[in-house]
Amino acid sequence: MSHMTSAIASERTFPSLRALRTTQRAPKSCRNCAARKVRCDKSIPCSRCIKRGEADSCGRETVIVRGQATTRSDDVGTLTYDELARENTRLREALSEANDPVQSSHHQALPPTDDDYYEGAFFRASIAPTHQPAILMTEIDVLLPSISCSSALIEHDEKWNSWVHYALEYPKFAQEHMQFLSDIQNGISLGSMEASWLAIYFAVIAATLLVMSEECASDLDLPTDDVRDVQRNWYNASLYFLHKADFLRHPRIHTVQAIAIQGILYVNAGDWELYRTMWACAIRISQMIGLTRSQSAITELSQEAQHRLWWTIVICDWMGGGPTSSLLREEDFDVPLPTVTEEGSIRTSNRNQIHPVQYHIFMSRTARAHQRFRRALRHSHKTKLEAVRAADEELADLIDTLPSHLQPDIGGAELISDLERRLPWIRWQRVDATLVLLYHRLCLHRILQKDWLQEPVTFASARAVSIKTAKDIIWISQNWELPVNERRQWPFAMYLFCAGLLLLREAQHGLLDDEPDWVSEVEKCISYLDQISSWNAIADQASDILRQLLDEAKCHRFSLPFAT
Repeated sequence: MSHMTSAIASERTFPSLRALRTTQRAPKSCRNCAARKVRCDKSIPCSRCIKRGEADSCGRETVIVRGQATTRSDDVGTLTYDELARENTRLREALSEANDPVQSSHHQALPPTDDDYYEGAFFRASIAPTHQPAILMTEIDVLLPSISCSSALIEHDEKWNSWVHYALEYPKFAQEHMQFLSDIQNGISLGSMEASWLAIYFAVIAATLLVMSEECASDLDLPTDDVRDVQRNWYNASLYFLHKADFLRHPRIHTVQAIAIQGILYVNAGDWELYRTMWACAIRISQMIGLTRSQSAITELSQEAQHRLWWTIVICDWMGGGPTSSLLREEDFDVPLPTVTEEGSIRTSNRNQIHPVQYHIFMSRTARAHQRFRRALRHSHKTKLEAVRAADEELADLIDTLPSHLQPDIGGAELISDLERRLPWIRWQRVDATLVLLYHRLCLHRILQKDWLQEPVTFASARAVSIKTAKDIIWISQNWELPVNERRQWPFAMYLFCAGLLLLREAQHGLLDDEPDWVSEVEKCISYLDQISSWNAIADQASDILRQLLDEAKCHRFSLPFAT
């Protein structure tokens, strides 16, 4: 995956005068701040050095990058006349928007792409099963698991899902679960229990069943033999108890927790519109109860657990896909990122610290980077191409922050292979982190799709990166093998759909004539989506769209409309 670490930056090189350290990226922070291990604002001279009276000595470290002595330079420079004109236009629009109470409540639309048309169809299609009730009507309809089954499901959630949703604190939730089982044994009915907690519980066991292998599920004492029917029943039960808790009238942390876990289920169940609606509720409720503040009065979760939960909301708001507007505010991104704690950490033989939350930290940083990119497209004086290049550079910086066990190109190393045998969730995290990096890169560069059609020379690099990234997504999905149950979650379908759609989009305009393998690449996407379609309604929808477009492409009957 060396292309992901390639620089798109303005750098100057110097002759090597002394022993320099070798690194993938020239640092932006100044030497003084780096030596003191404090945050640097990355300007030269930086504000900290100015305050300390060390402005004259403020400078960036010279390092060896790809065999050359390199010092990162600022690429801002003097604005051109066109850039100043764009900035003046932006400021006038911002002032007009600020003075207009109607306009100020809406986001400026991002530049549409042709892919937005099909991603909209991909997500917004009414694909929820019509023969199933939207929610259960009474507690009698709920299929209760046995004690052994319930315990096995909670144990599986702690190992495989808890670091995906980060909505719960273990062992606290495990203790609450034991009390729940005791209440059931003592004859207490579901109708007498706290509805908001039951919404969390049934979301947990439904999401766990989604990612559990068929072999493991067959060993459970499930209420019926049809695993998917049981999973759907528990999903509906979670929605039922959330409504019973009157969650729209009574904002509470339990609601945000339940929705965060249900987020694993909505799209798989075909409830895309419900997903967007409920996620908007989770954001608003979080803002109301103080989850978006560094310190809150919430007592049900520790401050660290609150931060982890909030960043789950942020991550999934970005990953939701489709050309939709977000309810997130700028200040919502000021919540501290999750941190690595000693509890749950594992030390390797070389004393490296491994913790499941490191994956969550990476996802949070990626979501924050995507937000900065969207903001740059809306409000910056930069052109789209400049915004894409800056975001791609930040993406390379993100790769540098990954711990060694999550690095994209570390596969096969003896230490990592041993870790993956001991801690199998590491492999899932590493594969998904790599796909997320590629998906984010694809999202960045495909903004320029129409531009490279009109100016193929100027935007040739963006097009090449997009095609290479799409093929990498398909290749990794095919070769970095994960069991089918570990690929059921809906983002895997989204990655493949976007990759296949990009290739079809290029084929439509005859731009893949020199790449004869593009048909087989799209067919691989369809085959992979078909493997998980029985558990993933959105994968079924995606494969149908790609199959239809591929048939049209083969017959040279291209009919992809342009977004307007």
